[in-house]
Amino acid sequence: MNRLTRSRTRGRKSGGREAGLTLVELMVSILLASILSGGLFYLLSGQSKTYDQQFSTLTVQENLWGAMEFIQRQIRLAGYGGAGSCPNGTIQIIPSGTVWPAFRHFNDCDIRSSTISSCSATTNNVDCTCSTVGFGSDSFAVVYADPSQALGGGLQAARITNQAGSSDNFFVTSIAGFNVCDLIMLWQPGAPSQPCTLLMITGLNASNNKITHSPSGSCGGAEALYNPASFPGSPYSKGSLVAKVGGTAAGAGPRYFSIDRTVTPPRLVTWVTTNANPSASTAWQNETFEVVADGIEDMQISWACNADADTAGNLTEGANASARQTDEWAHNTASDTVPNCGTNKVAAIRVTLIATSGQESGNAVPNARPGAEDNPAAGSKTRHVRARLTSIIRPRNIR
Repeated sequence: MNRLTRSRTRGRKSGGREAGLTLVELMVSILLASILSGGLFYLLSGQSKTYDQQFSTLTVQENLWGAMEFIQRQIRLAGYGGAGSCPNGTIQIIPSGTVWPAFRHFNDCDIRSSTISSCSATTNNVDCTCSTVGFGSDSFAVVYADPSQALGGGLQAARITNQAGSSDNFFVTSIAGFNVCDLIMLWQPGAPSQPCTLLMITGLNASNNKITHSPSGSCGGAEALYNPASFPGSPYSKGSLVAKVGGTAAGAGPRYFSIDRTVTPPRLVTWVTTNANPSASTAWQNETFEVVADGIEDMQISWACNADADTAGNLTEGANASARQTDEWAHNTASDTVPNCGTNKVAAIRVTLIATSGQESGNAVPNARPGAEDNPAAGSKTRHVRARLTSIIRPRNIR
């Protein structure tokens, strides 16, 4: 019994000696765990940076496509509803003797902070000059009758039923949809020598469908810019068309596009105003800017005409900078000469947009804003994600 007891006691002592980790083994384990954790962190961090860059790239591309699609529609609308059918595709403003082409291009100009010096009166040159240049980016404007205000089908917003002699009013089929301070266009189809005429409504009478266009009224003084003291007269007569001008239902007028660099990143904005100086504040119209797309840092515009009048209608472009200075495209290189289009109207408008991400991406290759048309590339390089998109648009309503 004593021998058996001693044997069991020794067995318990021997079996109770449990194996454990030595200090060296523990340190090795901690080291391996640290290496593994570090590798996982590095992998996840790299994936996060890649995701951020891909997300920035996707955002930039979406901004580009959205902005370009909107611009394409607007340029194709230029002249819609009358302006394109007017002589030279323009609308005249009688008091100042100026015109609004269906499409206007402001080269190297921020029309948000500059005034318009002059504009060509023909559709074979859509350039306007600004009081201040050197902005780098271009601006543009389009004019078209507002289809959302159509009455009686199509763009026959109203027809003149009678004109009150030499007074500043006339009568139409219906004044529904018109508002005081709206800009309207008089158009006489079948009169190729008669420009369309721009007027501003200063009064409406629902009892007899009378429209008044006095040089004085409640439109903040803008009415004096557009309204002659008397009705324009011949050939506008019974049956002439009256339509709103502009792209919005309220405060109709030309729609302007420009780059807003007062914010970071820059953005493409648009606004509608009847003011002859689009950069001026017009509180009477409650003018506001609309953001087309964020992150658009540059917009370049070039236009072309069939200057050599070849029967195929090809728009030739030079193969190098020197040749592009005298080709059929305007503003497609530095020191460019605007083509002499003769009687050939502008056939194509090329728009290039350059977009940038809001923040720099660690994985992005250092890059500068690329050059486009007559605007050279920027010198400083950053890690912003950038993308470029170019589209050639054929105006449909400038004839």
